[in-house]
Amino acid sequence: MPRAADQSSSRVLELEHKVAVLEVEYASLQQELQEMEARNRRTQKKPSEEANQVLQEHVELEKRYRELTDLLYHKQTQLESMASEKAGLEFQLEKSLKQFREVQVEAERSKATRRSASSWEEDTDIKALEPLPLHHRHMATANHQVFVHLFLMHLLHRLQDFASREGTSAMGDLAHANLP
Repeated sequence: MPRAADQSSSRVLELEHKVAVLEVEYASLQQELQEMEARNRRTQKKPSEEANQVLQEHVELEKRYRELTDLLYHKQTQLESMASEKAGLEFQLEKSLKQFREVQVEAERSKATRRSASSWEEDTDIKALEPLPLHHRHMATANHQVFVHLFLMHLLHRLQDFASREGTSAMGDLAHANLP
């Protein structure tokens, strides 16, 4: 029996050793399983986090696009209103300039008539010529050009007449001259 007891105690020791080895192996496998489950959860979370991030970026881009579109419409309406306001102001400016010119012409006209009336009343020997009103200047220039043209025509006619008389007398002198 001692031998059987030794065998059974060695067998118990052997089995206890196997149990201990199996427990260590079980613990390591349990740890490996937990690590794999954690890795699996991380990989499942990661794609969903990336998808959420992509979706969030897309939503932000759409929001920015809408904001920029609204801003563009607003700026376009401002531009159109400013263009119409500019056209209105240009029209008013042209109208004001036309009125100013009319008033200026009228002022020159009345000034010239007052000057001419007052200048004849004074007793001076020399009278200065007053400038013509603006609307009469183009007519005065045309009259002046016609006068100068006619005067030049008259001078040319007299010069031709003189040249023809001198030419005939010079020809007559050549006819009477003794040629060698």
